[in-house]
This record gives sequence, C-alpha cells and structure tokens, in this order.
Amino acid sequence: MPLPLAAQNADDIDRLIDEGIEYERDNKLELAIDKYRHILEFDPENNLVRIRLAKVLSWTNQYDEALAILDEVLAQDPEQPEALFRKAQIVSWQGRFDESINLYDSYLEQEPNHPEGLMGLARVYFWSGQNERSIEYFNRAIEAGADEVDARVNMAKVFLAMRNNEQAKVELETVLALNPEHEEAKCLLKGIPKLRKYEYIPLGVILYIYPDSSLGYNFSTSFIYHHRQQWDFIAAYELEYISRKFDHTLIFTTVYMGIPDLYLLAGGEVTPQANFSATGRVKLGINYTFQNFIGAGINFRTDFFGDAPLYSIQNETLYEIRPEISKYFGDISNITLSYSRFILSNGYDTGKFGIGITLDYYKNNAIYAGMAYGGSVEIQDESRRVFELNLGIGYRITQRLDLGFSYAYIDTQYGQTHQIGFRPVLIW
Repeated sequence: MPLPLAAQNADDIDRLIDEGIEYERDNKLELAIDKYRHILEFDPENNLVRIRLAKVLSWTNQYDEALAILDEVLAQDPEQPEALFRKAQIVSWQGRFDESINLYDSYLEQEPNHPEGLMGLARVYFWSGQNERSIEYFNRAIEAGADEVDARVNMAKVFLAMRNNEQAKVELETVLALNPEHEEAKCLLKGIPKLRKYEYIPLGVILYIYPDSSLGYNFSTSFIYHHRQQWDFIAAYELEYISRKFDHTLIFTTVYMGIPDLYLLAGGEVTPQANFSATGRVKLGINYTFQNFIGAGINFRTDFFGDAPLYSIQNETLYEIRPEISKYFGDISNITLSYSRFILSNGYDTGKFGIGITLDYYKNNAIYAGMAYGGSVEIQDESRRVFELNLGIGYRITQRLDLGFSYAYIDTQYGQTHQIGFRPVLIW
C-alpha cells in the first residue's frame, strides 16, 4: 500500500527508517524488510534504505535478492563503502572468498581502521586457509577498537587450526581474564589437552573364553592420523587365533569432520583366506549433532563371506542397517539407542536393539556400559533371542598415554562367550 502524501517528506522518511532500524534491533526482521520495501515504493533511489534492505535480507538467507540490490547500488556508485562492505560479507558466507577479499580491500581503502571491516577480512582469510593473514587482521581489528573478546576467540581458533595450541591457550586465557563467564572460550580451553595429531595402539589384546573352556585370541595394532581436526585416517591390523587357525585382517577407515556437527565415515576390511571371518567388509556412516546435544545417525555395513571353514555363514552376503540416536550430557557423557537390521542374501533377516551409556569421571576418563538384545545372524534361529553385555573403562595415565580395559559377554555360534580386552594408546 503506498504511503499517504503527507508521509512523503524527509522527516517522515527518517521516521520510517528509524522504525525499520528499531525492528532490526528487536530481531523482527520480516517487519524491517516490509518497512524498507514500503519506503522504496515511493523513494526507489534511496540508497541508504536499499542497503539496509539488502543487509536484512542477507540475515534471512535471501542472498540472491540482497546481492541484486547491492549490485544496483554499486552500478551507480562503485565506491559506495557500505554497499562494498555488505557485499563482501554476503559473498564470504557463500564461500566466494577471493571475491570477498577484493571487496573488503576496496572497502578498507576508504575506511582503513573500521573494526568490523578488519574483522570481516580476518574471518575470510581464516575460512580460506590463509591463517597468517587472518592473525594479522584480527590484531589490526583489536588495535582499531573491535570487540577484543570476539577477536581473540577467533584468533584462538586460527591458532588451533595451525596446531599452535600454546598460543591458542594464551588467547583463550586472555579472553577469560576479560570475561570469566565466556562459555565458548572455556569450552575451547578445556578441549585443548584433547587435541592430538597421532594415536598409536602398539598391541591390543582380547581373550575369548568359550563354553568348553577353550581359548581364542585377538591381537591388534592401529594407527590414527588426525589431519587439521577435520579428517581422521585409521589403519589397523588384527590377528585372530581360534582352534589353531589364524585370520589376518587389514582395516582402513576415514572420518570427515570438516562440516560443523556432521560426521561422515567410510571404511573397509579385508581378511584373505578367512577361517572364521568375513573375507571383506564395507561400512558407511553419517551422524549429525543438533544444538540441543542430540545426535542422530545411520550406519550401513556389508560383509562378504567366503567358504570360511570355522564360521556358520558360508558364501553369503550380509547387510546391516543401524539407525541410532544419542543424547550428550557433556564432552564425553552420553546415552545412545540403536536398532540393527541384518539381512542375509539367503533371505534370513533379524533385528537387534541396543543401548550404550558412557560416563566421564576425573579428568576426562570414561566408563562404558552397553547391552543388546535380539536375533543372531550367526545362529540363524528365528525363535532364539540372544543377549550381549559390554563393559569398558578408559584411564588416562599421562597426557601421552591412555589405557583401556573391556569385558564382553555375547552369544555366538559357539555358545555363551566371554571376552576380556586390554589396549594401551600412545598420543602425540
């Protein structure tokens, strides 16, 4: 609806702009957008209002319309500073980092000491992997009067990405001296001791105790490389000894964590000349953690069985689908519910419910308890249900050494079996 004629003067326009700004402050963004559109109906060349409209549109993720408006303004005045600044912000959010850097440079030529401009450019340098330049501009932003707490938290993140944990710790301690209640800084500072680049398990041991009192053994070694806290690359070797037969298994797994709160997993296993194992396995998984600390995920697994002489499954393919949901109560403590559906290529299928609880105690050590109940692929008896119990404890001896102990009670093709495990983990 057009404004009445009486409203179409400078004083009324200023009043309406002030109302739009008030809507912005109250986070009533749709009302602010409506107000600015209303003004432009009779004053379409008002660049102040056009830029404000573009800004609020960008806050509601309407990037294309916001950029179209800013491009119109810049077509008339290529050096309009506020339009340059807002466009630099939006294209950086779209991942167009080189373009954003050029726009910020043009803006800072006119406003060399603008704190938000310097902060924005520092963030883009960080997002584009130019960490040294990012640190330079965060420091310049602090000198120009930017929010020091915000700048130093962001610098700490850059130092963490550079694996300079000591300097990250300095920045976070400075933040907490300025604001002792800053939750993000406390969380990051608490997490620094857990940051690691390599983990190595020189020898993990599991002892199997079968119903007839015979024994089996599993020996394993594994190596984990954490790349920039975004990728985990895991390689492992297992040697199992049961009934005087050996199985050798090679395991490779990759985990991607580069998208906040999202975990993607892919891996495979190979057991040449298997006696009591699948000859091959492929696994995929995805998990997402929501802001209320609830995680949801789904895992897929395919096992390929040959003619392993000591195993109940022969020359079949097994498919498993396992959705799960977790509730986190801190960095370690959580409870997870899952359901596994197993489908064999011979037509047999069954399901199993599981629950796992992890609790942390004393300096990030952990206790685990898990139970599962349902059908068994090994036994393949639709009328029979099996119960599994898993217990574990992890204890940090030093910053470089963890010890893990485990116990499991499971129903297998051999009957009710006990498993006792031990593994040291070297961290650096």
